[in-house]
Amino acid sequence: MTANIYEIINPSDCYTIVGEPEIVATIIMYISRGTFGLKRADGEDDVATRMPLFAFGKCTAEDIDEWAVHHMGMSFGDILKQRTSEIEATLNTVLCCDPGERKAIERVFASITDPEDLEKARAAYHDQKRSSMNDIGGAFEAWATKLRKLTEKEVQEG
Repeated sequence: MTANIYEIINPSDCYTIVGEPEIVATIIMYISRGTFGLKRADGEDDVATRMPLFAFGKCTAEDIDEWAVHHMGMSFGDILKQRTSEIEATLNTVLCCDPGERKAIERVFASITDPEDLEKARAAYHDQKRSSMNDIGGAFEAWATKLRKLTEKEVQEG
């Protein structure tokens, strides 16, 4: 499957995410509880851009599972267990920028070779770029950290 750049449609700052349509849609559906949408940067349509919105009320865990089973053939919990590393990697692509700015920002971050320096640079960029008190990027980062810790624990327990 091909990774695409998506704009996360939300009432706050402009964010983008890169990944496979099903993984991106699952992440956005789960984290936003159905209140965010997605638009592919190239204007094409796929399963992620056809994700249902729950504008007048957040979706439930059952709604997320129903969508996941219909589009991916398994529940959200199973997707999380089977594709944890892909979900974590996709969460780590979230940037507070519009699709046109993304490549330039990625080039700057790619030039930073030390992982700690990169983490600090990303955090500083995010804090400077974000204008809303609604820290969407922080929510994505928190989920990536949570998944990373779960993965590390599983590896240690063998």
